[in-house]
Amino acid sequence: MRYVGMDTHSKTTTFCVIDDEGKVCKRGKVNSGEAQWLKVVGPWPCEEVSVALETGNMTWWVVDVLRGAGIEPVVVDARQMKLISHSKKKTDKYDARVLADAMRGGLAQRYSVHVPREIARRGRSLLGTRHLIVKQSVAQWHAARGMLRSVGVLMTKNGWKKAEGWERILGHPSVPI
Repeated sequence: MRYVGMDTHSKTTTFCVIDDEGKVCKRGKVNSGEAQWLKVVGPWPCEEVSVALETGNMTWWVVDVLRGAGIEPVVVDARQMKLISHSKKKTDKYDARVLADAMRGGLAQRYSVHVPREIARRGRSLLGTRHLIVKQSVAQWHAARGMLRSVGVLMTKNGWKKAEGWERILGHPSVPI
């Protein structure tokens, strides 16, 4: 079995691969990207590789790539894992080794976080975007209605939908256009 610790950042990913005895098989730094991540885990069959990585802004992308290769990574909350968060030695190389060791010893699973599947994330993103658009639309509607009310033009909710309402607003002498 091979245990891989990956410390991912936007430009580079530092990794450490250890075997069952804790001996380092491979270690290094690669450019962050799908092809490079797959090269890190590529030499071994997916059923013989366990990967641990820290939470961060690249997490979802790395998880999707590894899941596509048949590997279910363990995502660790580094703030909860004291080996990383309270360490006086803060280097990417050290963090990758600690993650690999934690994976080998079963400690990584203790501090793991759930990463939802891509379909769930897309649904959440869509709902969040819709919520934001509705919120902005309502805010704009209230701002326009408040501006019109300040010059003495009262507008009902349905008044915006009819051409006569718009003609009345645009024809009012106090409305700044």
